[in-house]
Amino acid sequence: MNDLSDELLLQRWQQDDKPAGKELYRRYFPVVRRYFYNKAGVDECDDLVGATFLRCHQGLQTFRGEASFKTFILKVARNVFADHCRRRTTQRKHLAGVTPSSDEVSARDLAKSPFSIVADGQQARLLLEGLRTLPLEIQELLELFYWEELSGSEVASVLEIPEGTVRGRLKSARRQLTERLEQLAGSPEELASTVSDLDGWARKIRAGMGRTPE
Repeated sequence: MNDLSDELLLQRWQQDDKPAGKELYRRYFPVVRRYFYNKAGVDECDDLVGATFLRCHQGLQTFRGEASFKTFILKVARNVFADHCRRRTTQRKHLAGVTPSSDEVSARDLAKSPFSIVADGQQARLLLEGLRTLPLEIQELLELFYWEELSGSEVASVLEIPEGTVRGRLKSARRQLTERLEQLAGSPEELASTVSDLDGWARKIRAGMGRTPE
């Protein structure tokens, strides 16, 4: 199974080949777990990963191969997380009597920090914290670009927006992230070392989360 392409594995899974489905799970568990990890936190991450693969299996026959399987499963994860956020904001409304606007809610509002497990180094912690203070749609955009290394067209496919819009939003998102890091950094040196190598710190964080299960 290891040498088969995603496309062939997907075709077999659509024909109810369970080993093919298990291989796709093995390959994309890290991707899905990274998607949730810095948004939902440790306590709920595994449940959301499981819900994503279940929903993916239920929707297999609707997938026509217009995009990669990675893009497909990230879109499913995004829908699962949207449902999760709706449940959480409903709970917040009952507790506080106020429902925050969807473009104001951040991951820090929704879950406890997972940093003790995934972050190795103060710069990594700073970057994770900065991302979690941003509105979720901005955090999501940056993580798809930096952690998953998706192209502009792939990000556009996951977010269901034009590719030109992705480029414009990325520029604004980087600026907002830098502003948050300026507020959170403990020293000018820490800020400079983080901002100057976002790609490098993203790779280190990426390596520390979403490990494939045995």
